[in-house]
Amino acid sequence: MRYVVLIPHRNSIAALYEYRRRLFAAEVWGAWAFPVVAPVALITRAYTKAELQKLSRRIRALSCTHGQDGRISATKTDYCDLGSGITLFGPVLDLPVIADDAFPAGTVVQQFPVVTLCSALSDGIVNPPPLLPFFFRAASLANMIISSLDCGVSDFSYWWKIGEQIWLPQTSC
Repeated sequence: MRYVVLIPHRNSIAALYEYRRRLFAAEVWGAWAFPVVAPVALITRAYTKAELQKLSRRIRALSCTHGQDGRISATKTDYCDLGSGITLFGPVLDLPVIADDAFPAGTVVQQFPVVTLCSALSDGIVNPPPLLPFFFRAASLANMIISSLDCGVSDFSYWWKIGEQIWLPQTSC
């Protein structure tokens, strides 16, 4: 399965790594089984660099007009069903739904209404630890492909490849 994903800059997500540590300590075994990405949409083909740049400009504009001065915040957690039995759990990013015309025509199979930054692969976390709110401005977009492995634990044994990252423009809001 192919996705376009939002990737926060590694220097801005220390709070997410701490949250993953607390999830793992609470016996959520899928807490370190997936990269720190937030799937935006399930797509039919990889996007070109120009298409990713256009989408990154739209996401930056949304982060500016959403009253956050370009910040993308996370204050609560939820699940995101990616299809094929893959469910992510993690912080919900405060991005509004991206307009269909921001994506190349005919390429979106499913846009995720709740953009969730992966903290764990799980759909049955009984009592997750509380999330300490955090935000970031620096982020990139990339193509990502995911497939399940033939061996390992079926709930969180996946192979993935992330393509070239295209950074969101610097804030000017």
